[in-house]
Amino acid sequence: MKKFTFLLSLLLASSGVTASAQDARSWAKLSADANLANAVTDLSTLTDGGTYAFYSVGQSKYITINNFDNLHFGRAASLTASNAESGLAVFKFHITKNGDKTTYTFETAIGGQYMPAAADNNNKGGATATSTPASFVIQNHTTEANPTTKTDGQFVIKNESDNLSFDMGGDDTNQFCGWQGKGDNCWYKIVPVQLSETKAYSVPYVTTDNAGNTVTYLSGRKTLTEGETFATPIVPYYYSISSDQTNYVVGTDNCKFTYKLSKTGEAPVEFSTDNNKVWYTLKTRNSDGNYLVRQADNIIRSGGNDGVSKYDATCITSLDLLDGGLWAFVEDGVAVKLLNKQNGKYLRVNGAGNQANFNGDASKFYFQKITPEGGFVADFSLQYAATSFLGDHSSYNNTPLLATYNNAKANVDNGSAFIAKKIDLNSDADFIALAKKVVTAEIDAATASEDSSDELVAQTAAALSTAKTTVASATSYDAIVTARTAAFSYPANVDANAYYQIIAQSVNGQGVRINKTNISSESMVVNKNGVLEAGERNSRIIRRTTASDALVPQMWQLVANADGSYKIKNANTNCCIGQIQSNGTGVEMPISNEGAGDYVITKGLAVNKFLLKNGSHMLNAYQGDANTIIADYNGNNSGDTGSNWVIKKVTTVPVSITDAKYATVAFPFATKVATAGVKAYYATGAADGMITLVEYPEGIIPANQGALLYNEAGATTANLTVEATDKTVEGNKLMPATAKRSGFAANETYVLAKNSANEAAFLKNGLTVIPANKAYIAAETIPADNNGSNVLNFNFGQVTGINGVVAADKAGVQYFDLQGRRVLYPAHGIFVTNTGKKVFVK
Repeated sequence: MKKFTFLLSLLLASSGVTASAQDARSWAKLSADANLANAVTDLSTLTDGGTYAFYSVGQSKYITINNFDNLHFGRAASLTASNAESGLAVFKFHITKNGDKTTYTFETAIGGQYMPAAADNNNKGGATATSTPASFVIQNHTTEANPTTKTDGQFVIKNESDNLSFDMGGDDTNQFCGWQGKGDNCWYKIVPVQLSETKAYSVPYVTTDNAGNTVTYLSGRKTLTEGETFATPIVPYYYSISSDQTNYVVGTDNCKFTYKLSKTGEAPVEFSTDNNKVWYTLKTRNSDGNYLVRQADNIIRSGGNDGVSKYDATCITSLDLLDGGLWAFVEDGVAVKLLNKQNGKYLRVNGAGNQANFNGDASKFYFQKITPEGGFVADFSLQYAATSFLGDHSSYNNTPLLATYNNAKANVDNGSAFIAKKIDLNSDADFIALAKKVVTAEIDAATASEDSSDELVAQTAAALSTAKTTVASATSYDAIVTARTAAFSYPANVDANAYYQIIAQSVNGQGVRINKTNISSESMVVNKNGVLEAGERNSRIIRRTTASDALVPQMWQLVANADGSYKIKNANTNCCIGQIQSNGTGVEMPISNEGAGDYVITKGLAVNKFLLKNGSHMLNAYQGDANTIIADYNGNNSGDTGSNWVIKKVTTVPVSITDAKYATVAFPFATKVATAGVKAYYATGAADGMITLVEYPEGIIPANQGALLYNEAGATTANLTVEATDKTVEGNKLMPATAKRSGFAANETYVLAKNSANEAAFLKNGLTVIPANKAYIAAETIPADNNGSNVLNFNFGQVTGINGVVAADKAGVQYFDLQGRRVLYPAHGIFVTNTGKKVFVK
């Protein structure tokens, strides 16, 4: 096949450089933005020698060359005339017609290089251009569900053998490979694009040191258009970079540049290593009111143009602010990265003129000499780009935020002038004195709570007093930090045997009001054996409920790990909160605790407010009432009020007793009846139309036991205190349903209801569930002769049997027939009394 030549051939620099991966490459620029509205709808309109781009319908991206050296195919979101690299997505179509068959070869933007035949889908790295053209056919796409050819301008581009097609894979590592021509990743629009006469170049530049070795971080490629000037790579002031070339205007004969690098002086600071951190305070404008301090993950504040700041050396009000004002310089080639001590993250800017933050990879800066306006002497400036310097510039959004200042005169601006003071954390007397001052102030301002408090606290009075004495006698910064950590331990009074509610603040980080504040397992359902099962994942998503909702599902134990973190175990399900997966994804309760999360409980925004951190994530009250899940929501950080929780001990469980005088309970922990007149019973037997009830000794209901509560006076709220006891009973017929149990057959259980005499009884349950924290009787434990009793509905469907309940009646003995109906004047027959006796009347 004839080898076609593209509009622009590969051009080499006039210096006679031979063809290699380091040669310049050129291509034609787009003359206008690509427009999908112009996409081809009829293949007959394609022209031989026409220039087109391939747009993936599934990925909404164009096929382009994303590596100049090996001509690897990647993807581009858009093709614009202002982006010189857009031309790399252009293909010249060569069309061959042979009878009814039309084939195509696609020449890339790099002349003499072609699209290869589609490979099988194991070619995960994608394709690269080749000098050997491959032939393709283009077909209107069809679907398996609807084989009728569509005419909406979407095409499948297949090998001439019709076996594999273009396919833009679903992730960046699978950019472009072969597949079967099915699915929208194989459907493409063919977009006509026009090229200008202007050339774009991939210009290589190589920097070597005095020994002739390539300096990799000062070598690479830049994309420039014809006539642009190549900018000499930026190096710090204590290096020199030179070149034998004098013309830096890019053109056909001038598109490769070489430099030599030499170190001519010493850096203005000591660089840190992994094993040796050297810390500095940084200020601008020669003012003590302009210290750079990390206040939150995305805020680095300073004094601003007026030199007034609460972050000066005399007004730092906490060790966090002082610690957040310490910076280390880490060398990266000839550049430096800035590491913040408090959060252990590198400073980042997202481009010239943008606010500094800690989101993502570190930005690189270059030390430069500076003589700022006003005549004061500064140590250095930090250059980011050709005319962009890091600095404290109040003109940036009118706020005193650290940002890059994009201005040709930024290098002489007072806000770009940095003064660095090395802080020896073990001996610098001024720094130690300041640390003592701020920590002592923190301790004096702290609100102490005693260990007996129902709410978890960050510090106790005893811990604060001890810490203050330790701080006063400390001789090193590390000792001060240790004392402060002991004073503000998080939390200070965890009870390993207690149960807690975890309660969100009323407003989350987005300003959305949250009424459902309490983390709960109320939506969880277990099988009839009480075991949490797989089911749909959403069935195990942990959610928030209101303070007035069921209390026991809101109760959690904090199970300490050896490293000081905690597993957060639910009372009802006996399972833990899982690991946080990703932003916005609800946290699930894993089965059998495989995948349980380890949570560090740390200081929140206010006194006794805590963050629950699982690795780099933290639990957040997510999106208010409309979405009740908890998650590591996008943008979540320590300053997000949605991430701050109150942790409150539960000591009493209230139980509502209706006018029927009875209620059943079942808890995974022991309780004791604390309300006068209320008694608790368990069932030792069930037969002959009645259950035999025995009062729990001392009113203590052991853990995981069912109980029947009785109040002679009628409706009331019975308070049951949470107890630490190992007491138990044997043979209790009242089965516990701690979490909601499902999977029973109809009439397989008995539940508390009212009989035909409008009095309490255990009636057969026509449904398949038992509510959480209720007791029931398994029908299989009841003799067969009891199964024919008449029953009433009680929110559980049709019922067909009865077991009478008995308790003392101050008014005298009451009689019931075997159907549970009260009999005022018993005549001939067998009756049951409310005292538990069976009576035969002749």
